[in-house]
Amino acid sequence: MWIKFWGTRGSIPTPLTSETIQNKIKAAIKGAAGLDLSNADVLERYLDRLSPALSIPVGGNTSCIELQVDDQLLILDAGSGLRELGEKLIKRGYGDKPAQLDFLMTHTHWDHVQGFPFFELAFRPENRLTFYSAIPDLEARFSMLVDPDWSPGLVDRPTAQFKFVTISEDEPFQLGCLTITPIEMSHPGRSFGYRIEDSSSCLVYATDAAYDILEEKYVTFFKDADLLIFDTHFSFEESIDKVDWGHSTAMFGAEFAYRAQAKRLALFHHNPVDKDETIHLAMQQAQAYLTHRTFANGPCQVIIAKDGLELEI
Repeated sequence: MWIKFWGTRGSIPTPLTSETIQNKIKAAIKGAAGLDLSNADVLERYLDRLSPALSIPVGGNTSCIELQVDDQLLILDAGSGLRELGEKLIKRGYGDKPAQLDFLMTHTHWDHVQGFPFFELAFRPENRLTFYSAIPDLEARFSMLVDPDWSPGLVDRPTAQFKFVTISEDEPFQLGCLTITPIEMSHPGRSFGYRIEDSSSCLVYATDAAYDILEEKYVTFFKDADLLIFDTHFSFEESIDKVDWGHSTAMFGAEFAYRAQAKRLALFHHNPVDKDETIHLAMQQAQAYLTHRTFANGPCQVIIAKDGLELEI
C-alpha cells in the first residue's frame, strides 16, 4: 500500500499565521548565529540540520487520506484536503475520461466532509463516485453538502453519479484487492474506524475516538497493524476536561500501539490550536514511552501525520 496525507488537522482548517511564520524564521536565524551562511555548503548543511518543527509544517487541512494499491484508489474522508487531492488527480489524468472513485467515510462531522463541495471530479456527470460507510443514512447527510443553501457555488451545477453502500460493523467486506473491516468508535454522532488489509500489509484508520480504558476489542482490532493512524487531538489534561468530545491522546496511542504490537504509529487529527512544536513534543513523549516497551518485530516508530507526507506500508 501507498498512502498520502492530504489533511491531518481536526475540527477546522488551520492555516499558518504570519506570527507563526515569523517566529519560525526568527528561530532559524537565531540558530545560525556564528555560521557563514554566504557559503552555500554551510547553508545547506544548516538547513539539513534544522528541526522538523521548524522546517516541515504539520499543515492545516482537515482529514483526507489517499490510499493506492497498484491501480486501485481509495479516498479516506473528505475534509478540506480533498480539494488539493482533486486537483492532483486531474493532473494525473483522472479528468481526461470517465472516472470511478471510491470513498471510505468515518463519519460526517464538518471537518471530514467540508472539502467535498470543492472536489472538482464530483461535478462531472460522466464520473461515478461510490461512498462506503457503516453510517446507514450517509446519502441523506451528503445531500446537504450539494444543497445550494449550504454551497452557493454549486447552483445549477451537474454532479457525478453518486452511489452509497452501507457496510456492516465488525464484518469484513471486499473492495477490489482490499479487505475492509469497520468498528464503531466512541465519538458523538457515531464514527467508525477501519482496518484495511491487502495480501501483504495492514492499515488501521482510527480517527475521532475517545477511550476511557484500553479496551481489548480495540487492541484486537489494531493488532499487528503496519500503520496505526490514531486520533491524538488532545493532551492528557485536555482529554480529562473534555471527556465527552470523542478524541484521544498521543500516550493512549502509544499504549495501544504497544499492546497491539503495531509497527508504526501516526499521530493524526491534530488540534487546531496546537503549534507544530506542541505536536512534535507529543511525538517525542510517545516515542520515549515506547523505547521502554518490547516489540516482537522491532521497535514501533512514532511519526507525525503531516499534510503531504507519503508512506509505503
